[in-house]
Amino acid sequence: MTLGERLRSLRTGRRLTLKQVEHDTGMSIPYLSDLERDKIPNPSLDTLGKLAKVYELAVGDLLEGVDELGGERRGVPESLLRLREDGEVGAALTDEWLRALQSVQYRGRQPQTTTEWKELYFYLKRFFNEPK
Repeated sequence: MTLGERLRSLRTGRRLTLKQVEHDTGMSIPYLSDLERDKIPNPSLDTLGKLAKVYELAVGDLLEGVDELGGERRGVPESLLRLREDGEVGAALTDEWLRALQSVQYRGRQPQTTTEWKELYFYLKRFFNEPK
C-alpha cells in the first residue's frame, strides 16, 4: 500500500475528518488531502511525527504496511541494510524501523553511508523517547 492509502485508512478507521486532523496537526486540509492522494511523495519527518501523534502511533508503526512512497516502489538502500549487521543497532532494527528510516529525506537527500543511517536512527530514537 502507499503512504497515502495508509494515512487515509488510519484516519477513516478512527472516524476522523480531515478538519479534525487539521486541527490536531496544524497542517492544512489541502495538504492533508494531497498526502492521502500521494501527491506529496516524501513528507518530512516532522509531518510524519505529527500524524503519528494524532493516530497515537510511533512513526515506524505509522509506516507499517507501506511499501510504496509517492506511487513508486522503493528498495531499501544497501547502506541501510548493512546497518542490520551493526552490533549496536542490528538487533533492534525492525522492518518498521527500516521503512521509517528509508522514508526520511531532507531537501531531496537521504543518508548515504551506514554511519549516517546509524546517526539518524539514534536521533529518531531519542526524538521519540524510545529506549535503546
